[in-house]
Amino acid sequence: MKFRHLLLTVAALLLAGAVGAQSQEPTDENADLELDQMESRLQEQRAIAMRGRLILFSDELRKLQAQYKAAGDAVSAATVQSELDSAALAVKRLGIIARGQSEPPEAGELKEDEKISSAALAARRIDAIAAKFNQPRTDGPAVKNALTGQLRPRILKIEKAAKTPGYSSYEGGSYWAYESSYAGWTLNDLAPGDYEIQLRYSAGTESGGKAVIKAAGQRFEITIPKGEKGVRKELTLTVPGVLKVKDPGVDFRVENGGIETKSSYLWNLHAVALVPAGKRP
Repeated sequence: MKFRHLLLTVAALLLAGAVGAQSQEPTDENADLELDQMESRLQEQRAIAMRGRLILFSDELRKLQAQYKAAGDAVSAATVQSELDSAALAVKRLGIIARGQSEPPEAGELKEDEKISSAALAARRIDAIAAKFNQPRTDGPAVKNALTGQLRPRILKIEKAAKTPGYSSYEGGSYWAYESSYAGWTLNDLAPGDYEIQLRYSAGTESGGKAVIKAAGQRFEITIPKGEKGVRKELTLTVPGVLKVKDPGVDFRVENGGIETKSSYLWNLHAVALVPAGKRP
């Protein structure tokens, strides 16, 4: 007797004993049918679980895409959209498997003259989807893949920052007119790795001084130059050095390090971008 048939026989006998009934050894045909049904149910459960994770992944991608659009980075936003399109197709295919439905093999899915069950084909498709979304992304912006925990850029907006008590109601340059002013963010889900720090701000002729960044036990200092007269466009400064994050979760803080003589405020900080080293958005 085959081993898988033996397992089914033992299970049938145990069940019969529990209800006071007699059981007979299943035939090979019945055993094969039951095993196929069990395999199909297994693949349906796998599809349900992976589909749920891909939906969460897609939600994260949409948030990242919104950050790129807000920053005016159309190229990276388009790359994220391509990833979203791939995830949508995978979610659709997993939904079909989860409902116990089957699609005919596509070109290239089977070897020549290969014949496999619908459950085996479903398993192969699920494995292919897992491999696709688990592989490192090297052809686009780094994203924190919900399946693998890869790095992705983070945009820290000033609107969501903690500010100096008593001055938190001030906005723009008026807030940064006080040397005690700071902006802080708690990043509980920042993945370990090396990040460049980019400061996005606007400035006028009465701005200038030094900004101090503190995070992950490190300290960075950068000079904020005076702005040009009548120019209010967003500027970007890359902080010298690399922020090394060793453990998940970081308190990130930008402080007013001192206003330049004859200046009335430091700057108008809009956001901070944390970009995986070597992969600027």
